[in-house]
Amino acid sequence: MQDFILLNSRPRCTLIQRFDGEVIVVGPRAASRETFMSLADAEKAIDERGWAIGFIHPSLKSEEA
Repeated sequence: MQDFILLNSRPRCTLIQRFDGEVIVVGPRAASRETFMSLADAEKAIDERGWAIGFIHPSLKSEEA
C-alpha cells in the first residue's frame, strides 16, 4: 500500500510565506518549524533535507515589487 504522506518517496512539508517576505517551513508531521529570510533559502534547505513541498501558502506580497 502506498503511503500518501510521501511524495515521490519524499516526506512532505508546508511553506507559509509571510507578508514581510519571511518563509516558515513546517516539517513532516509538524515535528519541526523553521523560519527563512526568503523563498529561495527555504527551498534550498528543503532539498538538502530530502523533503518535498506539499503545500505553499503565499502572502499577497509580490517578489517583483
